[in-house]
Amino acid sequence: MTQQTPQEIKPCSHMKGLLDAWQRKRLPGFLMWYVRYHVTHCTRCREALHLFHTLRERLRTYGAAAAEQGKDSLTPERKSRLQEAMEEIDRRSP
Repeated sequence: MTQQTPQEIKPCSHMKGLLDAWQRKRLPGFLMWYVRYHVTHCTRCREALHLFHTLRERLRTYGAAAAEQGKDSLTPERKSRLQEAMEEIDRRSP
């Protein structure tokens, strides 16, 4: 696996939680429409959404590859910290 320089994800401040919730299909009708409209017209949010998608796909692929090799890709400490971070993101999402 090659090491790449991480890109900074900088959506509009009012869209941070909404983009994640939209991607997880957790938004009610009007908010879903608003986010879709905003992303269509905002380059920063469109790029952030693309980066979110790319990151999720890489994590999914990495986890699947590690499972195929019979390896646990993360130490228990890292797995716990990752779980805590994901729960924090879920708490912040609308």
